[in-house]
Amino acid sequence: SRGLGDVYKRQFHDDDLQRMCSSPLVIEQATYAQLQEYNLGETFEKIPLFSQVLAQVNGVPLIVEIKSTERIERTCLKVYDLLRNYPGDYCIESMNPLIMGWFAKNEPQIMRGQLATHIPSKGNPLTAISSAALGGMMFNILSKPHFIAYDHRFAQDSHSFSFCKSCGA
Repeated sequence: SRGLGDVYKRQFHDDDLQRMCSSPLVIEQATYAQLQEYNLGETFEKIPLFSQVLAQVNGVPLIVEIKSTERIERTCLKVYDLLRNYPGDYCIESMNPLIMGWFAKNEPQIMRGQLATHIPSKGNPLTAISSAALGGMMFNILSKPHFIAYDHRFAQDSHSFSFCKSCGA
């Protein structure tokens, strides 16, 4: 069976280095040393660690998007640990309500944004249910986001988006 993260990863996020580095290497199966063998796009730049990015931007306000993963607890703990002493403002965003829920439960003081959009189901009944629930923001009761970032380009099929808009959103 596939989890909510699988729906997101297939449709919104890169699982491999194909798009950015022209390699089919699967990111979650690679070591950092393996990732360092590749250049980003047509540059000589390498894939930085998140800690390196934070040191480089040092205090600039950030929107940190956490991609779906099967290792939610570990990922959220690591991201929070790295951001704990960051000198600038930041918020956490994710399409995965379980990630937002982790921050709501464990670090509620951190600003959270639920990313959402209409997700096509492509005829699969299980995916259709997940798509309707995710696109309809039905998990926000658990994730308790401070704000919702909704890709309105696909809103014509979303009753939830229409309802929110009619309420003044």
